[in-house]
Amino acid sequence: MAALWAVIGILTLGGVAFILLPLARRNRTVTPRADFDLRVYKDQLVEVERDLDRGLLTADQADAARTEIKRRMLAATEKAGVGDQPRGAAGTSPVLMVVLAIAMPAVAFTLYFILGSPGVPDQPLASRQTEIRAQAQALAKQNMDMETMIARLAAKMEEEPDNVEGWQLLARSYRNMEQYLDAAAAYNRALRLTNRDPDILAPYGEILTLMGEGMVSEAAQAVFEEVISRGGNDPRARFYLGVARAQQGDTQAALDHWVKLANTSPADAPWLPELRQRIQAAADELGVDQPAIATLPPMQPRTQPPAAAPPAVAPPAVAPGPSQADIQAAGQMSAEDQDAMIRSMVQRLAERLEENPGDRKGWVRLERAYRVLGEIAKADEAKARIEALQ
Repeated sequence: MAALWAVIGILTLGGVAFILLPLARRNRTVTPRADFDLRVYKDQLVEVERDLDRGLLTADQADAARTEIKRRMLAATEKAGVGDQPRGAAGTSPVLMVVLAIAMPAVAFTLYFILGSPGVPDQPLASRQTEIRAQAQALAKQNMDMETMIARLAAKMEEEPDNVEGWQLLARSYRNMEQYLDAAAAYNRALRLTNRDPDILAPYGEILTLMGEGMVSEAAQAVFEEVISRGGNDPRARFYLGVARAQQGDTQAALDHWVKLANTSPADAPWLPELRQRIQAAADELGVDQPAIATLPPMQPRTQPPAAAPPAVAPPAVAPGPSQADIQAAGQMSAEDQDAMIRSMVQRLAERLEENPGDRKGWVRLERAYRVLGEIAKADEAKARIEALQ
């Protein structure tokens, strides 16, 4: 802290000097122009005598030069007066300069104490680096703890393969870790146990969208339409159907889906701000007047939890996995076809790892996927490859 104040003091003095020194220079006395001219003429008389001695001038030429110089000296004396005293240039009052020298630092320090944080201790670079490393280590430990918990839950699901709630919890855990392929496989297991429950279909469709980096594929669109046809009320279905229509260039259909969702959402639903923005953008694109979407509920402070989970309007970056073409090629698929699609993705991952056997993270993903699919023997083989890389 002492070093900081020393630097501040030096900078303050420098700033004051930068402003006051030019003002101080203006107060120096200024020699009258006549005095300057007289000195020049006297030097010229001395120079004439030197030229005469060296033979550069004749006596007549020297007399003529002296006469002309003396005439000019007389004219300068008559114009200004030889007895005039040196005059001062118009400058700043010394009292004002003293006031400025005191006032500028005082105002600066006052503003700093009002707007700044003088009580905050110094943070040397070494301590900041230590803090950054500690935060990184804490985050890494948190991720390791989460991965350990997920691994334990996956192992438990091998013992309880008919536990629908367990599969959903495992799928949500994979989603939070951005392991979308594993999450899709877990949701698929839950769907087969519940005869495709609409409440499970909606998050499953969202996972397919996340796998496509935000693009609503034909497979995901078919899932969301199935949610609507089965009477599901998860807001993600209507929202992503609107996104799909917008991505296909059908802005009017997208607007219709979003307005229906807005009119059936609670007034304090957390997804309404994003929904309003999309509705307004679609209306502007179509040239629709504001009254056409005036049925939207007014904005109100949120007073209670929403009735359903909000849609993921800003999908995070997707981890390496299937391409968008892979997802879109799936098309309208049955439950069995969707299961086959996921298994084909797992198979491609396995083939890629055979070509790049040193990818430990890839083997970890493959082991988890095999265990979720119930292929325990293959999962054990992948686990052995993981242990060999440690």
